[in-house]
Amino acid sequence: MNFDWLTAVAVRRELADALVGGRIQRVVLPDERSVGLEVYAGKRAHQLLFHVDPARARAHLVAEKLKRGVEHASPLLLLLRKYVRGGRLLAIRQPPLERILTFDISYSHPDTDETGTVTLVFEAIGRQSNLILLDSAGVIMDSQRRVGPGMSRHRQIVSHRQYIAPAPLDRPAPAAITPGQLEAATAEREAEPAWRVLLGAVAGVSPLLAREAIHRAGFTPTAAAAEVVDWSAVIGPLQAIVEAVETGPPEAWLAREDGVPVAYAAYELTAYPRRERSASISAAIVGFPSQSSGRGRAGETDRRRNLRRRLEDSRRRAEARLISLRRAAEQGEEADRLRKAGELLLARQHEVPARATEARLDGVTIDLAPQLTAVQNAQALFKRYRSARAAADRSPRALRKAELDLAFLEQTILDAGLAGTDPELRAIEELLDAAGGEPAPVKRSRRRRAEPPGPRRFDIEGWPVLVGRNAAQNHAITFREANPDDLWLHARGVPGAHVVLRAGGRAVPEDVITTVAGIAAHYGASSADAAVEVDVTERRNVRPVRGAGPGQVTYRGERTLRVPPYDPSTRDTG
Repeated sequence: MNFDWLTAVAVRRELADALVGGRIQRVVLPDERSVGLEVYAGKRAHQLLFHVDPARARAHLVAEKLKRGVEHASPLLLLLRKYVRGGRLLAIRQPPLERILTFDISYSHPDTDETGTVTLVFEAIGRQSNLILLDSAGVIMDSQRRVGPGMSRHRQIVSHRQYIAPAPLDRPAPAAITPGQLEAATAEREAEPAWRVLLGAVAGVSPLLAREAIHRAGFTPTAAAAEVVDWSAVIGPLQAIVEAVETGPPEAWLAREDGVPVAYAAYELTAYPRRERSASISAAIVGFPSQSSGRGRAGETDRRRNLRRRLEDSRRRAEARLISLRRAAEQGEEADRLRKAGELLLARQHEVPARATEARLDGVTIDLAPQLTAVQNAQALFKRYRSARAAADRSPRALRKAELDLAFLEQTILDAGLAGTDPELRAIEELLDAAGGEPAPVKRSRRRRAEPPGPRRFDIEGWPVLVGRNAAQNHAITFREANPDDLWLHARGVPGAHVVLRAGGRAVPEDVITTVAGIAAHYGASSADAAVEVDVTERRNVRPVRGAGPGQVTYRGERTLRVPPYDPSTRDTG
C-alpha cells in the first residue's frame, strides 16, 4: 500500500501549491476507472489524474495532456462538465490520517446566473476507492462507483444521499502513541514481526511506513516484537518521518530491487539499499508500476495467466453492462420529460410555425425536427417516451442481477489471487463454467487430475476455524458444515472469504474472536490495509441471496470489529 496517508499528505501539499486558485478547463475520462482534470494555474495548464481502480487508487499530476479514452458520457462526467468544468479550485483538504482528498470548487453559469460551490471527494481506500461529487450541503450528486444497499448496508454512495465519511480508526495517532501502549500491544503478539505490531497499534501507519520506522530504530525487517525492549526508539523515527512529510520541504523517493521500482514514498526509504530521489511525489507515483501491470507476474503459470485474463475480460463486460443498465434506470425522469413535452406540443400545436427547429411553450424549450409537423413531432416524442419508460421499468431487476454478477466476479478474482495450486485454479475455472460463463478450452490429459483442496482449516487455541478458498467453498462451509450457533465472519463491504468459527454451543473468548476476525481480514480484499472492519454474527443470521452466485449472502445481527489482518498460515492443518 504505497498510496497511504502520508503519500496523500504529500500529494495534497503538491497540488495545493500548484493548483489552488486555478480554473478547471477540461474534464475527461481516460478510461472507465479514471477521471482527469486540466487546471490552468500559474500561467500554465496542469493535468490532474484520479485513478479509482482498487488495485491502483491514486491521485497525481501527469506531464502529458490527458486524452479521452471513453466514448460515452457517464452521468458523473455530465455533472462534472456542468459544475466543475469552468469552475475555480478554492481549496484542497484532507481529513486527519485518511487517504481522502477533498477539492472545493466554485462555479457560475452565465446563462442562468446560477452560482455555487461543489466538492469533489477522492477516496483511495482499497476496494472502496471512489470519486464522489457533492453539492454545497454535502449531498451526493453522483460518483464514479455507486454503492447501493445490496453492496453495503452501512455506507451507501448513491445520488441524493448525505455523504458520510469512512469511520475513523479507533487508535492513537503517531503523534500521540506512547511506549506503554505499544508494550501492551506487544504482550499479546510477541512472536509477530515488530512492524506488524506497529501497523495494528497506530492509526495512519501503512506497512511501508511501519517497516521504515523499525529499520530506522536499528532493527531488521523481520525482527520480532519481543526484540523491541524500548518502543520509544521506534516512536522517535516514526514521529520524525510524519513531521517531515507534514511540515518539511517536499521529498519523494523511489526504491528499486533488481532495477524494478518496488516502493515510493514522501520520505527517504532507508530500508532499501537502492533508492533514488524523484522530482516530485507525482513523478514517483508515475514511475511506480501499478498492481494491475505485469509486475509480480514473473513465473506465472499458463493456467493462472489464462484464468486472470478470462476474469479481467469478464469483469470489463460486467462493468460495461452495469453502466448501461444504470443509464437505463435513469431514463425514468427523461421519459416523464418527453411525455410532458409531447402533450404540450399537441395542446399548443397551432402556436408552432412550420419548419421550426424548436418551440418554446410555457417556458419549456422543445427541440423539433423541421421536416415534421407539430403533431408528428409530438408523436415522435411519445414514441421515445414509451421506449424510455420500458427501459426504466425493466432496469431495476436487471440492475440488481448485474450488481450481483459483478460482485461474484470481484470475489472470484480475489479467490484466484489467493489460490496457490493448479487444482485450486481449476476449481475456480469449473465454478465460472457452472455460473454461465463461456467454458475455457480444455486440454485432454491421461494423467489423473489432482483433487482441489478443501477449505483452509486452522486451530486457534483449540477452536476450529474454516476458511473458504472460493465461492463454492464459501457456500459449503456456511450452509453445510456450520451449525446455526457457530460464528460467521467476513470482511465488511469488500469481497472476501467466508470464515466459520466452530463454537460447538460454547461461549467463545473475545481474544479468540478478535484473532479469527484478523484471519477474515487477511483473506479479504482490504488485506493490505493497516486495519480492516470485519462483521461477526451467528451463522443462523446468514442467508443466501436469491438469484445470486454461490457465496453471495445477506446477514443481520452483526457486530463490527476493526482489526489488523492476521496470516494464520503457520497454523494451517488443512
